[in-house]
Amino acid sequence: MDQLKATHTIVAGKQLKLQSGRHRIEIDFRVLKHRVEKHPVRRVLSIDVLALVAVGSCGWSMKVSAQTWDQPIREPATESTPQTIKLADQLNTVGAKFFGAHWCPACKEQMKLFGKQAGRRLNYVECGLPDKYPDQVSQCRDARIQSIPTWTRPGSTRLEGVQSINALERWSDLKPPQQD
Repeated sequence: MDQLKATHTIVAGKQLKLQSGRHRIEIDFRVLKHRVEKHPVRRVLSIDVLALVAVGSCGWSMKVSAQTWDQPIREPATESTPQTIKLADQLNTVGAKFFGAHWCPACKEQMKLFGKQAGRRLNYVECGLPDKYPDQVSQCRDARIQSIPTWTRPGSTRLEGVQSINALERWSDLKPPQQD
């Protein structure tokens, strides 16, 4: 059985078209008029079955994120790797905090290194929106954050500036310190 491509067009919010090399499904929701074509043999199928196939095929080809982005800083466009997801979990385990601001280019770059999925897991503290996040801004004051991005964790030195994934792995004890 040929799989339908998830190329679809919605015209004026009322029409859905799905098409592959051999199949085309058109559903016009304005007039309840439906046309199904299959080449080389013409065959009319139940609209319920076609709608199910259309919805199913769209779902197979689209990436769906399990969680919504809830950080004050902009969501990175990059995808996470298994390495960055493991690091984010390790940073949480050791109590690390990532202090930044939504307007800070270096903070956005730091978040981009982690990607979407790992970025969601980070303990990010927003230092730049006192009216919206007063409790987080208080954490920034209490931690005496003077530059951003800054990483802190109990019992360790703080890191300032954009940090590489490898540096954060060593700092969080995910990897042993580098031998010189």
